[in-house]
Amino acid sequence: MDDLIELVSPEQLPEETSTRFLLDGVIVAVEPEGGRSWWFPQLEVSLVQQELSAAGSYAVSGHGPAGSFAEALAVLREVAQDQPRSGGSERTSGGGS
Repeated sequence: MDDLIELVSPEQLPEETSTRFLLDGVIVAVEPEGGRSWWFPQLEVSLVQQELSAAGSYAVSGHGPAGSFAEALAVLREVAQDQPRSGGSERTSGGGS
């Protein structure tokens, strides 16, 4: 099936079509909402790039002030881990190809 990879950098975020990534073993869909915003349907949050500089500033909707992509990614991982297993998000068993 899918060869899913861990989301680790903003360059991986989709520009036009939905795609799926792993966040600490949880499979999540990511849908582009516009030039600087992405929707995570299973997590019910958006990731928004608030600065266009190389370092950028990213915020996760409803989860505090903007910070680096790494900080926003940590928030997304935490939200993903808090999701119920039967709530649409899937978990991988680790390992794999």
